Amino acid sequence: MKLRIWHIPQVPMKAFHVEVSNIDEAWKILNTLWNYDLFQYENKVKPDYCNMSGLEYFDEEEKDWLGWEDEDGYNIKQHFENLKNEEDREMTNGDKIRNMSNNELAFLINESRDFFSCKECNHEQDKHCQDDCLPYIKKWLESESD
Repeated sequence: MKLRIWHIPQVPMKAFHVEVSNIDEAWKILNTLWNYDLFQYENKVKPDYCNMSGLEYFDEEEKDWLGWEDEDGYNIKQHFENLKNEEDREMTNGDKIRNMSNNELAFLINESRDFFSCKECNHEQDKHCQDDCLPYIKKWLESESD
């Protein structure tokens, strides 16, 4: 299937097009364009902007470019938002704990003082607790959550 993205950096300009090999490549390029437009706005390169973009496929029967939708009828942005939401729902508590930074984990431990104990730092979150306690507590939490 032939795919291309279209992007209008400032409506009502005409769109420019970039052919892509798959929807992942299209998503990456679209995000780059959106971030670039935002960067230009935030850095006062342009005073405002109203952009539009999307993904198209070439329909051999129609001999025309048509808006791409996944099998559920979602456009590319909705498609990737749905994937992200599914990943978030499927992530176990153990996965969430594995992905926590030490600061996030320290906050979690601080909120659960009665459950955890550290005789050396007494939950003062000092250097000892960051270096010595958190890795062990994190490992235990991961094993208990899976």
